[in-house]
Amino acid sequence: MLDQRRPEPIGKMDFLKPEPMVESDAPEIAAQAAKLMGSSPLETAKGIYEWVRDEMRYSGFVADDLGSLRALRERRGDCTEYAYLVCALARACGIPARPVGGYVVGQNTILKAEEYHNWAELHIDGRWEVVDAQKQQFLPARNHYAAFEVISAHNSNQMKGAHRYRVQGDMRVRMS
Repeated sequence: MLDQRRPEPIGKMDFLKPEPMVESDAPEIAAQAAKLMGSSPLETAKGIYEWVRDEMRYSGFVADDLGSLRALRERRGDCTEYAYLVCALARACGIPARPVGGYVVGQNTILKAEEYHNWAELHIDGRWEVVDAQKQQFLPARNHYAAFEVISAHNSNQMKGAHRYRVQGDMRVRMS
């Protein structure tokens, strides 16, 4: 029988905790995060973004998630590792951060499954802000990012990190 109770909503404080693939409590992550700490959350976020953008090498799509610690050690990965590493460094600096999956879109676009993308969102000044080091976007206009899922072990839904949406064929999205 399915549990009919409503799950507790995920709060921003859940996105300060380490979890699989976002190993913010690893000593190597903590050491690098300490070097990037700024005088404000925004300055810290900018430092993390610039460091990940400059230090990571895009490896093309990788079928397996490798996690933030491996990304830090190897300095390479796909968009998922960029997102995980930004999140781990931010969490180690005390900034709530969550990896997000979806699409980067124009004003009107057709979504293609192969264009699925992951990025980080950091909670800065009371709002979730996009930080996409792989596509070199720091706090871009949110209307270009269509989020389909928050990638987290903290998800309380029964799908537990499974993609909630799947695009088969072409799908048109109009944004106003």
